[in-house]
Amino acid sequence: MLAVAAFGVASVVLVGLLETALLQAAAALYLAGNGRARLALRSCASFAVVCGLSFLPLPGLYGVLFVSLMHMVPPFTAGCALFSLSPSAIMCALARWRVPRRALVGVCMLFRFASALPFEARSIVRGIRMRGIFPRALDAVLHPALVYECLYTPLVMRCLRLSAELAASAELRGIEADGGRTSVHHVGLGARDALVAAAVVAVCVGLCAGEGLA
Repeated sequence: MLAVAAFGVASVVLVGLLETALLQAAAALYLAGNGRARLALRSCASFAVVCGLSFLPLPGLYGVLFVSLMHMVPPFTAGCALFSLSPSAIMCALARWRVPRRALVGVCMLFRFASALPFEARSIVRGIRMRGIFPRALDAVLHPALVYECLYTPLVMRCLRLSAELAASAELRGIEADGGRTSVHHVGLGARDALVAAAVVAVCVGLCAGEGLA
C-alpha cells in the first residue's frame, strides 16, 4: 500500500513524458517482482497505447482525458500487485490495523470478486466462440451491438449471481464473527519488504527531484 501511495503521489507531481514513462517502468518492475510479469507487460502496453492516443489532435477534452489516464496507469500497475495476495491475508492485515468491519468486508469482497471476474469473462468468450457467433475478430468490430448483447449482458447477469455466491460463502466462513482473526498465510513486514519500500520511495523521490532540477 505504501508503494501504491508513492507511485500515486509521484504520478501527480510528474509532468514530463520521460519521467512518467520511467515511473511506469518502475511500477512494472515492482509488479513483476510480485509474480505478475505478464500483467506488468500488459500494463506497459496499455501505457504505450494511452500515451500514443494523448498525442492525437482530438476535439474537446479527449486529449486531457488520455493524459489523465496516462498518469493513472503507474499507480494502477503497482496496485495490481495486491491481487497476488490472498484475500484472507489482506483481511487479516487490515484487521490488525483496526480497520472497521464494514470497510474490511468490502475490501475483501472486492478482491475476491476481481479475481473471479476474468475467469467468468473468459468462460463467456469461450461460449461465444463455440456457438460460432464471431468466427473472426473483425466481426466483433463490425457488430458492436451484438457484442454488447452477447458479452456484456451475460457478464452482468453472471456478476449478479457471483456476488450472491461470494456473500453466502463469506457468511459461511464466519466473516461477521467476533474475536481475533488468524491466517494460514504469512502476514507481516520483513527486511525484504523494508528494502523494497525504501527503493520504491527513493525512485519516486528521485524522479520528482530530477524533473524539478531539469
